[in-house]
Amino acid sequence: MSQDAAYLFLNGKKTIAALDRTFDGREQTPIYALVYRAKFTFDEAAITDLLEHALSFLEAFPHFMAIDYVCAIPSTKDYDLPRYLAEGVAMRLGKPDITAAFLFEGAKRSARRLSVHQKKRNWKNAGITYDGPSLKNKKVLLLDDNYQSGATMRHIAGLLNNHGLMAIYGLAMTKTWSDTDNLRKTDD
Repeated sequence: MSQDAAYLFLNGKKTIAALDRTFDGREQTPIYALVYRAKFTFDEAAITDLLEHALSFLEAFPHFMAIDYVCAIPSTKDYDLPRYLAEGVAMRLGKPDITAAFLFEGAKRSARRLSVHQKKRNWKNAGITYDGPSLKNKKVLLLDDNYQSGATMRHIAGLLNNHGLMAIYGLAMTKTWSDTDNLRKTDD
C-alpha cells in the first residue's frame, strides 16, 4: 500500500485515516471493491485482502502501531465487517480486541441512509455503553469499513474518550469523496 493512498483527518486526541476514497460507491476503487465484496457477498478472500491493506497501513504509520487495544465500531449485526477486521488486526498485533465490551440497551437501526442528526439520535437511542478494561491513559485503534460523515466514529471515539483515553486512532477502509452524505436529509 502506498502512503499517498491514505487520507488522514486530525482532531485533538483523535487521528482518523482512510485507506482509500470513493465517490459514494460510484467509483469502484480497488479498496472499495474489496469492502463491497467483503460486506455484501461475505467474500473471505476480500476480508483477508482488506486485513493485509490495514496492516500495511499500520506498519507505515508507527504511531498507529503504538496502541493498547483494538476496537471495531460496535454493531448488533450477526455479520459485521469491522468486527472481523478488528479481530484480525488484534490477533496479528497481539493486542486485545475490546469490541465485545460494548453493550446496547436499546435498538440501533442501520445508519447507512441517515442524516448526521439522525445518526446521532440513533446512537443515543441505542443506549450504548462501554463495560470493559480500564482505558485510562491508553491508546485505542478504532476500525470501520466506511467513513461517511464521521458521525459514527466520532460518537464511539467520544464514548471511549470519556474513559480517560490518551489517544484514539480511527482507521476506515474507505472514505466517501464527496461530502453530500454530510448534508441534512429529511428527518423522519
